[in-house]
Amino acid sequence: ALPPTHAGTDEIPPLRLGRAALYSSGNFGSGVFYGFNNFILTIFLHALRVPLQLNDLLGSTRSFEGAILQPLVGAWSDRTWRPRLGGRRGPLIYWFTPICAFFLMATPFLTQLTGVGSAFGWSADLTAIILATAAIFLFTLTFNLMYDPYQALLADITPDHQRGAVNGLFQALGALGQVVVLIVAITLSTANNGTLPATPLFIFTGIALVVCFIPTLRGVREPRTLPGGRDAHRFGIRDYWRGLI
Repeated sequence: ALPPTHAGTDEIPPLRLGRAALYSSGNFGSGVFYGFNNFILTIFLHALRVPLQLNDLLGSTRSFEGAILQPLVGAWSDRTWRPRLGGRRGPLIYWFTPICAFFLMATPFLTQLTGVGSAFGWSADLTAIILATAAIFLFTLTFNLMYDPYQALLADITPDHQRGAVNGLFQALGALGQVVVLIVAITLSTANNGTLPATPLFIFTGIALVVCFIPTLRGVREPRTLPGGRDAHRFGIRDYWRGLI
């Protein structure tokens, strides 16, 4: 995200370990999402008979969308202030995390509504692929809308000399989340004679995402004014285009 407006010269107060853990807890849920999106989603799509090229694309939409959305959502969060929801970044996390989880958990059930395609002359397989594509676009889009401000929050609440340590905890919990979802997937597959039951994993990932961000939203409050520097540059369309390129 783009730098917020700064005022004053006071240093950001040191971040205690407990508060750093509250902030980083959200990345455990995000790690579960990453592990699911990177390693499990394509197996689900293969079972739906999604063509290989489309399967590859749907497994990487989060990165593509993020490149387009990051400058926009950064500027949006810079201009947002909702103290009851945490400050600048908290509102976007609060708004879009449950929406992302909803579309994520709804995806396997939506793909079973193959009868809706008959009105358009679509086969059951084509209908399932179209519904899966729409659902994946929606949950990856809303994930990006909340995750970019979440990452930017680290710089807003952490002094320079602590950012390496806090980022280490942040990354460690994210990696642990990826490991956990893979262990759950292996356990479920083993219990199901080698076949991966996708629906429980969609639900597990959605619940983990919401639950792990609750400590972040309740335990982290961003200061209204941030130290150092002058008023931030007002970014326009030309700045956005240059950043996108």
